[in-house]
Amino acid sequence: MIVVFAEHSLRFSLEFRPDGQVRREAVVRRGACVDEHLGHGEVLHRFADGDELLRAPRRPVGAETAETAARVLERPLIQPGAESEAVLRELSRDARVTLVLSGLHQHVAAGSDGGAHADERRLCTLEAVLERGLAESAPWRLAASPAVGLADAECVVERLRGRDVRARADEVPERADVLLAPGRAGAFFHELVGHPMEADVLRSGTVYLRPGVRLAPEWLTVVDGAVRAAEGYRARIDDEGSACTEAVLISRGVVAEPLTDRATAGHDARLQPTGHGRRLDYRHPAIPRMTHTCALAEAPAEPPPHDWIEPYGFRPETVNPATGDFTFLAFAPLLRRWDAPPLRLPRLRFTGNARTVLAALRPADPGVCEDARARSGCGKLGQFPLPVTFANAGLLLSAGTMSIEAVGT
Repeated sequence: MIVVFAEHSLRFSLEFRPDGQVRREAVVRRGACVDEHLGHGEVLHRFADGDELLRAPRRPVGAETAETAARVLERPLIQPGAESEAVLRELSRDARVTLVLSGLHQHVAAGSDGGAHADERRLCTLEAVLERGLAESAPWRLAASPAVGLADAECVVERLRGRDVRARADEVPERADVLLAPGRAGAFFHELVGHPMEADVLRSGTVYLRPGVRLAPEWLTVVDGAVRAAEGYRARIDDEGSACTEAVLISRGVVAEPLTDRATAGHDARLQPTGHGRRLDYRHPAIPRMTHTCALAEAPAEPPPHDWIEPYGFRPETVNPATGDFTFLAFAPLLRRWDAPPLRLPRLRFTGNARTVLAALRPADPGVCEDARARSGCGKLGQFPLPVTFANAGLLLSAGTMSIEAVGT
C-alpha cells in the first residue's frame, strides 16, 4: 500500500514584551512524502521539498492523487496583520504583561494511490504571561477586526490578573484535596491515559493499561479525536488520509480502544485506523499520536468539603508508562479557602501512581472547558512540537491520594 502526504504550512509565534520588544518566529513547510507499507508494520518513507515527488514521469502515485496533493502546495497561508500586531504591542506595554500570539495554518492532502483528500487546519491562541505557570490563554481569531481582537486580549489579561495572588501561605498543608479545575488537567490525562493508549506504545506490552480492565469510576470517560474541539485542534482527515474519529480510551471507567494509524491497525484484524496517524511534518513518517483529549464526568459535582489546592501550571516531570508512577510539577499553585481569599503556594511536586489516582477521582464540576496553546505541543519520540489540545471536566483528588512537597519559593 502506498500513502501520500503533502503539506503547505506555517507555524508562527509573536512575543510582545512590556518594553516594546517583539520576538518573532516562523517556520514554513512545503513538500510531500510517500510511505510504502511493506507489511508487519514496516514502512519505507521518502520525502522531498516542493512538488518533486509529485511530478511525472517518476512519481510513485497516480496522476489524480498527485494533482490533488500538488494543489495544496499552492494554497496561501495567513498570519496576523500589522493592525493586530499594533494592538497587542500597545496592550502589552500598558498592562505590563507579556503577550504571545501563536498559530498554525496548514493545508494538507493525504490518501492512497486510489485517491487523496484535502484538508485545512487552523489553530491560533493568545497567551498572557507574568511568569512560568502564571499564564492564561484563549483562542485568537486571525480574521477578526482589531477592536474584537483587543476585547478578547483584554479578557485574557483580566483573567490573568485575577490569578496574580500576592499573599502567600505560611506552609503547604500536609493534607489537602487537589482540584483539577475544568480545562486545567489536559497534561494529566495526556500523559497518564493518552500516551499509553497510542497503539504502538500499547502494543509494546510495557504499559500499565490493559484493555477491558476497570481503571476509574464508572462516571469517567476519556476520548481523543480531532472532531470534538470547539477552538482546539480540529481536522477531517489525519496525515494518512484516514477519516478522523473520536476514539474512546476510557469508557465508563474501563480501558477501551487504542489510537491507531494504518500500520498499527494492520497488526490486528480487529482494529481499524482511528484517524490518529500524525506527522511532525512531511519529513517524518506517520505514527499514532493524540489530537484533542477530553475527560468527561457524568456525575453530580462533589465540591471539596474544606480548603483545597488548585495546581495551576500543572506539567509532567517524570512518567513511567510501565508502572504508572509519576511526578508532576505545579508552577503557580493556589490554596483556595472557603472563608478567606486564596493564598499563593510555592512550586509544588505531586507524586503518585496512575492506577491509584484514577481510581480515586471524584467529580467536582461536570462542565467541560478547553485548553489550547498553539506554541506548545507533544514531543513523542523527540518530534516536537506537534499541536495537541485538551479539555476536561472538574475533578477532585482527596487528600492523601498523592504526596505533595514544596520545591521552590
